[in-house]
Amino acid sequence: MKLRRAFTLVELLAVMAVIAVVIAFAVPAATQIMRGSQLTQGSQQFADQIGFARQLAISRNHPIEVRFYKFSDPETPGESVSQPKLGKWRAFQLFEQLENGAVVPAGPMHRLPRVVIMDGDKYSTLISERFRGQPLDASDDPTSPELPVEVGQQKVARSYQFVKFRFLPDGSTDLPPRAKEGQTGTSDSNDDSWYITLVNLSDENKEISTVNYFTLQVDSISGSIKSYRPNAG
Repeated sequence: MKLRRAFTLVELLAVMAVIAVVIAFAVPAATQIMRGSQLTQGSQQFADQIGFARQLAISRNHPIEVRFYKFSDPETPGESVSQPKLGKWRAFQLFEQLENGAVVPAGPMHRLPRVVIMDGDKYSTLISERFRGQPLDASDDPTSPELPVEVGQQKVARSYQFVKFRFLPDGSTDLPPRAKEGQTGTSDSNDDSWYITLVNLSDENKEISTVNYFTLQVDSISGSIKSYRPNAG
């Protein structure tokens, strides 16, 4: 009769240790790949819609307004739906200005993937308070629709802030030629171009050279857009 040899406790522990090491290396890599994929998805949608806004202004011969939305996600620590100032820039939407001056939605709201946000300060002159001033409050603007964002039993509705600019029928924008910090003066060493940057939520406030990001630049005179994604992946 042949005896079957079983694994010893030491062998089992060794196998478990190897598996633990593999998981320790695999999980961060998989997470990074997932975040990169979501940033790619969000940036593609973002660039497509901004380009579409310019085409729409030209084809319809009406100004097309691009609005960037800032609101809170109660599932993010430190945020509350009732306090949009504590939120992040998470969505955008196109509006059309009709001949009678009315501003109506030209399409649905587009929300970025949950882990992706627009950098609201250092790397986005299009929404930075330093260059655009205080964002508008939706509750004070009659043209602002309720946002179809709901988490659990909480709805964002009109509890959000927004910043906007327009593409004009000739393809240009209503933005000043250069982004000026404080919106004052005729010449300033801090003058910049107009752009907006998308990053992963976990990379917020980190140096841009150390993270994966996407930047879209808008030429205020021609309305043309350029995309930058140096760390694709």
